[in-house]
Amino acid sequence: MYYALFLGMYLTTVLGNLLIILLIRLDSRLHTPMYFFLSHLALTDISFSSVTAPKMLMNIWDNPSHMLGAFARNYF
Repeated sequence: MYYALFLGMYLTTVLGNLLIILLIRLDSRLHTPMYFFLSHLALTDISFSSVTAPKMLMNIWDNPSHMLGAFARNYF
């Protein structure tokens, strides 16, 4: 259950940021400094997400009961 949730969040993050980068590159009116930095921020977000999320998904897949215990400890 958690695996599908986090996988969906990861894919949404990556696809949304790719869409931002693509739209900025395709529309010449968006070639201003603000959108230049926005595209680099989106690229940074993709990079951080692509490092963190797959490792977390592997940990959830390998030991799902451990994740359930960790969530339970947070609430009690």
